[in-house]
Amino acid sequence: MTQTRIHTLFIADNISLLNDKLNIEAGLKYTFVQRQGHNFLPDTSTGPYISQSWQQPLPAASIRYKLNSRNQLFASVTTNFRVPQNYSLYDSGAYYPGGGYATKANPTLRPEISISTEAGWRYQGPMIMSSLTYFHYNFTNRLYSKTVQTTGGNYYSESINGGGMHADGVDFEFGTAPILYHIRPYFSAEYIHAITDSNIAAGGNTGDYVYSKGKFAPQTPQYQFGLNLNYDDGHFFGNYSLKYVARQYSTFNNDQHIPSYVLMNIGAGYHFKDMGRFKSPTIRINLQNLTNNHYLGYASGVASNAYATRGVYGNKIKGSPTATSFAIAAPFFVMATASVDF
Repeated sequence: MTQTRIHTLFIADNISLLNDKLNIEAGLKYTFVQRQGHNFLPDTSTGPYISQSWQQPLPAASIRYKLNSRNQLFASVTTNFRVPQNYSLYDSGAYYPGGGYATKANPTLRPEISISTEAGWRYQGPMIMSSLTYFHYNFTNRLYSKTVQTTGGNYYSESINGGGMHADGVDFEFGTAPILYHIRPYFSAEYIHAITDSNIAAGGNTGDYVYSKGKFAPQTPQYQFGLNLNYDDGHFFGNYSLKYVARQYSTFNNDQHIPSYVLMNIGAGYHFKDMGRFKSPTIRINLQNLTNNHYLGYASGVASNAYATRGVYGNKIKGSPTATSFAIAAPFFVMATASVDF
């Protein structure tokens, strides 16, 4: 059982200059988080009662400049922090005699701190909407769920601070108003270069670290592309979407990854006229994963390494390709819905 109390104070202001062409906003938020937990399982490593608290100042600022009625330049800097998940407080799951629980508590985790910087150009016209954004993210104490193999051959998962990480990337969006036969296209693309800034502790009580510093961050696809086509004539409507996601590493050592995948969805429906008290009656059908692509959606639990390697201090670190865990994406399915407002 967990109780979390969050108190936040904030102050913000903005100013418009140059006949409202230039807009500047700034603010400061200060957040206090208090968390208390009671684990009812016996023989836990932390005892039955847990208490943790965190506090963090979070400044932010943004600036927007209108070149004209359709073009705008923008930039922003924001700070965020993320406290550890509730389950990081507790031992839980299967119990291994003499070896503890399958989920291991780590109640002393520090919160994840991030500084995000974005800058770009945005166009909004009567027919076309487009934007190009550069972003830089810097993380401290990045939170991950890590799977560890013990010397006895068992596995346990544990929330960890993955050290520092930074990322640079570019986002692009392009969309239009309905152009031909009520069809509205939309395209998006993203490139991200995410790098781990710290060597990560290896499992198995080796006291060593894997060479993860300078390697690509796990759970992060380097490329993503999306295409959407929407149709709506006021009664009939439909949509088609196609998405590509590049491979994602599941270890800090970059020796295991899940493959890239393509996902295709299609849907259609009909808006009926109002019927007395029944407003906007609608039926729709959606076909998800149209090609029945069998793929892994993401790495839900990462590991320091999947295969045997030498650590920073020269120790041999055992590996296990099954130490990581993955989320299996949904296969092809059909969903039909009917709705009405009153």
